[in-house]
Amino acid sequence: MKPIPDYADMFVLDDWRSAVKESSFIPYDGSGYYATETEMDPKSDVWDGTPAPEWATHVAWFNK
Repeated sequence: MKPIPDYADMFVLDDWRSAVKESSFIPYDGSGYYATETEMDPKSDVWDGTPAPEWATHVAWFNK
C-alpha cells in the first residue's frame, strides 16, 4: 500500500461502479487503483477484471 497522491481523484467504490456502468469512465480515460481513504494498492488495477479486494472502500483515479 502507498499513500494516495494529492493529484488523484477519489471515488467511493459504489460511486465508481455506478460511473463505470454509465460509461462515464473507460480504460482509455486513465488508471484507477483500489484504495482506502488514505492508501492505495498500486498493483491493483480497476480495469483488469478482478473483483475489488474486501478492504477496498474507494478508487484512486488518475486521468490521462
